[in-house]
Amino acid sequence: MDILAKIAFVAFVNESLVEYLFGNWLPQKQFLPWIAAAIGVVLCIGFNLDLFASIGIVSAVPYLGTVVTGLIISRGSDYLHQVYGKLSK
Repeated sequence: MDILAKIAFVAFVNESLVEYLFGNWLPQKQFLPWIAAAIGVVLCIGFNLDLFASIGIVSAVPYLGTVVTGLIISRGSDYLHQVYGKLSK
C-alpha cells in the first residue's frame, strides 16, 4: 500500500475517532481542531507515518516530519482528497 493511501486511511480513522469520541458531547466545538491535531500526531507517531520521508525529504529534527504529517492528517480525509486531486492534475 502506498503512503498516500495509508495517510488517507489514517485521516479517515482520525476524523471518525474525533467525531465519535468528542463530536456529540463536547459543548464547545472550537476545541475539536485541537483535539483532532493531537490525535492525528499520536496516530502518526504510533504508526510511524512520515509523508516527507516517503518522498525523500528527511528532517534534521527527529519526528518533525511525523508531527507535521499528523497535523496534515488532522485536517481530515476530505482535505487530503482535495490536495491529492490538485496534485494529480
